Amino acid sequence: MTSPTKTARIASIDAFRGFTMIAMLFANLEGGVFYPWFTHARTIPGFTFVDLIEPMFFLAIALSYMISFHAREQKFGTSQAVWSTVSRYLALMGLGFLTSWGDRFGFDFNWGTLQGIGLAGLCALAFVKTKPRTRLIAGLALILLPGILFFFGEPAVVDFKGETSVPGLIASVFPVNDNMAGAVIKAGMLLAGIAWA
Repeated sequence: MTSPTKTARIASIDAFRGFTMIAMLFANLEGGVFYPWFTHARTIPGFTFVDLIEPMFFLAIALSYMISFHAREQKFGTSQAVWSTVSRYLALMGLGFLTSWGDRFGFDFNWGTLQGIGLAGLCALAFVKTKPRTRLIAGLALILLPGILFFFGEPAVVDFKGETSVPGLIASVFPVNDNMAGAVIKAGMLLAGIAWA
């Protein structure tokens, strides 16, 4: 009996992913001794390195997304590859809900980073059999549409976890907080990254 062949890892993708995760740790600690260079631009004027970390992380996911899907598809077939991808990203969403719901945040529904990654992965799955150009167009649309609605929509005063003035249309579609709208943008970043990769 022969053992299944192990999929070769690409060291440069792993290194990039590791670098991005280390940068996230610094950002989550709000810069530590490097403050203010490791804070978001909304905290200080301009554009900082921290504003690049999330796009870098989604690029790291994008670089291996299709490789992973096709490897599973070749081993187990398309339906099993789809199910494996769905279960992986639903598990991320579930883990996100478990870690963000409870005593730490009260019993309010909180849409966080893991849920955004999960939604992005599920959205990208709908495009695995399309051409890269289609993925790129869909990705750019998902990135730009919420931004256009946010900047040009009619303001409505709601509390989005600290953001008190957002467009009425976004407030009606994403009634809880702006991280839900951000999840759509994350899906766009992932799709555009997959198309580029």
